Amino acid sequence: MCEQDGEKITTDDLFEKVLGSKEVKKIATADWLAKGTELFGDDPKLWRFVCPNCKHVQSIADFIALREAVGYEGEVQNAYYSCIGRYDTRIPEKDIGTLTANPKSPCDYTLGGLICLAKTIVVDDEGKENPVFEFATIERITITRRRRR
Repeated sequence: MCEQDGEKITTDDLFEKVLGSKEVKKIATADWLAKGTELFGDDPKLWRFVCPNCKHVQSIADFIALREAVGYEGEVQNAYYSCIGRYDTRIPEKDIGTLTANPKSPCDYTLGGLICLAKTIVVDDEGKENPVFEFATIERITITRRRRR
């Protein structure tokens, strides 16, 4: 149970508001990598992922730049697992979104938290399941760029 604008909402309600549905697809690692290459090219650093909570679009290159800007020491692969707002210390805490139906962007959401909003699970060769952010669409990338201006 969460609270949104003073109103208590269930996790299922939050899922519906944020994601639109609770459907989850599973995909083999090789197929996921092939899809990323098809969408964005051979360099995974340039692949774009969208936070399921705030819809912020980010890439591994953004996390590499964050290392240089603020000394971020985490994994750059967090680009498809955690929103960059969780780590970007240049953003005042009051401006970082949280897990709500209408969050600020970027936010502090991670798939490793209490509520996993993943719509895609990548399954490796040993059968381990890894939740990931969705690949960004051209429309989502355009919206994010407009917001940054």
